[in-house]
Amino acid sequence: MMIEYTVRSANLSDADAISRIEDACFSHPWSRNLIELEIQNSSAVFLIAEDDDMLLGYVSGQKVVDEFYVSNLAVREECRGLGVGTMLMERLIEIAGELGCAFITLEVRVSNKKARSLYESLGFHALGERKDYYEDPRENAVIYTLYFDTTETTDEHSCN
Repeated sequence: MMIEYTVRSANLSDADAISRIEDACFSHPWSRNLIELEIQNSSAVFLIAEDDDMLLGYVSGQKVVDEFYVSNLAVREECRGLGVGTMLMERLIEIAGELGCAFITLEVRVSNKKARSLYESLGFHALGERKDYYEDPRENAVIYTLYFDTTETTDEHSCN
């Protein structure tokens, strides 16, 4: 299946479609109200990927001082494996760099091998775990970080 899509900033009219993807992908989804607040948050970046008639996925995160924290990345199940998540993350990384961030970081379920592979392919390094971070089912999170300053080594920042 070949699809063509664009990545753009989310707006409030996207909230329903984002909410449907959120509900399908997460055991504890954000409410529509929280999605709207995040879209309107001036320190947040909220991107969507869409084709002509369908929202395919989204990614969101926030800049805090000179750090960038990814909140959510989700892609419609039937669109996974088509590069949508990669394109969204590449654009988010680009924006975080443009914002002058020192690094971009996120948490992912230990068992989510596809997402972990995506982050590793983009240069993220696993720097530790958060015990029992997720519920339904209870599971540890792996902390992934990508530093923009290539003179630093990941060993200096390891939480292990």
